[in-house]
Amino acid sequence: MSFDVRKTLFGLTMIVVVSACSLVPKSAPSTTLLLPVQFDASSGTWPANLRPGRVQAASALRTDQVLVVSGARLMQAPGLRWAAVPADLVGEALSQWHATTALTGTHSAQSATLDVTIDAFQWEESKAVVLVAMHGQYRCPDGAITDLPGAPATLPMPSLHDPDALAEAFARATQRVAGALLQQASQPQCGTPIPQG
Repeated sequence: MSFDVRKTLFGLTMIVVVSACSLVPKSAPSTTLLLPVQFDASSGTWPANLRPGRVQAASALRTDQVLVVSGARLMQAPGLRWAAVPADLVGEALSQWHATTALTGTHSAQSATLDVTIDAFQWEESKAVVLVAMHGQYRCPDGAITDLPGAPATLPMPSLHDPDALAEAFARATQRVAGALLQQASQPQCGTPIPQG
């Protein structure tokens, strides 16, 4: 093959490659959401003998994607993601709440711990609501554990088109659920069963 033919074929190949690249759809930039939870004294006071513990999440929630439930399908909201996975966001909010409102006192080996598991953290398309659900465990220094059932919170959210309003709805639902868990955890002393119901 002559040099000119090779050069022409190379040029045509490059045109095809460049053209093909322009046909690949570009992904839309994603919007990163923060969880603007504002715990304060009106949310409740963190007891001095209670430390925040681990925050974990159901396996479907171990992603920074905003999750959408549509019928029986669990999907990811296009173009929306959290600044971190929900367990990290909620854990940080609980630590800040503890730091700003805990009753005076020191934590010691005698302090109980509140562990939290996030069961739901999603937008439900059919109901047009944000759903946050958590349960907790009150761990005493002697190893005794009391389950705290928690209560889910739903807040109206008609669509995903307003990321700031969506993040605010998740924050308010998180505050309600976490506040209910702390209220349950504030009642007992270790060795005293927590009233269920």
